[in-house]
Amino acid sequence: MPELFRMDCRRLARWHWLHVVLGFEVAVVFLVALSNGLLSNPEVQAWLDQFGQVDYQEAARIRQLSFLELWNVTHLLNLLSAYLVGIYTVGEITSGFRKNIFCGRAARGGYLAAKTAAAALVAAVVVAVYLVCGLLFSWLWGLRPPLDSALDIAQFAFLKWLVCWAFGTTMIFAALLLQNDNSVGVLAIFVGGGMAQWWGYQVLQAAGIAPAPLQYSLALLERAVPTAFDAGAFARVTAGSLAWGCVYTLLSLLVLKKRDAA
Repeated sequence: MPELFRMDCRRLARWHWLHVVLGFEVAVVFLVALSNGLLSNPEVQAWLDQFGQVDYQEAARIRQLSFLELWNVTHLLNLLSAYLVGIYTVGEITSGFRKNIFCGRAARGGYLAAKTAAAALVAAVVVAVYLVCGLLFSWLWGLRPPLDSALDIAQFAFLKWLVCWAFGTTMIFAALLLQNDNSVGVLAIFVGGGMAQWWGYQVLQAAGIAPAPLQYSLALLERAVPTAFDAGAFARVTAGSLAWGCVYTLLSLLVLKKRDAA
């Protein structure tokens, strides 16, 4: 497994799609910071006031947000992590690279463990780039949000990473099950991004029949990540993410054993 993981790390470092997606992430963070900076800039407000298009309440709200409150988005990090992990895994299958691996070593468990570790690495990179760029671009556009405590930031980053990793395990399972680029891409958008689960929960909740277990779906767990330290939320998100990650890893192992690895 260590050799396979090191091989994944080397391939990921050279993988063009990783660079493309991370570049897209940086661009999104840049545009969001620019938009918030312009909305809360007094000079821009004075110019827009001539046209009666100033939302002073929104500008005041943005200026009052802390760093984590300003950058506590949903779906984006899950979507990026899930898409990268899914496409990377299915690329090994369609290119025949996985066949070569299993010709040399037949241990499905070691292969899956390496892929799960690679998913954790991808999630860590996505979350780190997001937080670092969020901080840099906030200061660049004059937002100057007050920094949260080190404990709050550590909890936020850890839980975001853990949920992204759990979504990555869903995409490993989807890639091994479907072995198709288009299907994996669709699942990454609707399942990996959490939108399907969230929309389904909203519909059931509006109808008054939302079952309690849905509160522990990955989409809802991701929204439960707090911006201030909360032991209860920390335990709930950690336990739920680990549970989902284990479930999808076991399902992936069953798919590997039932399918011809070639």
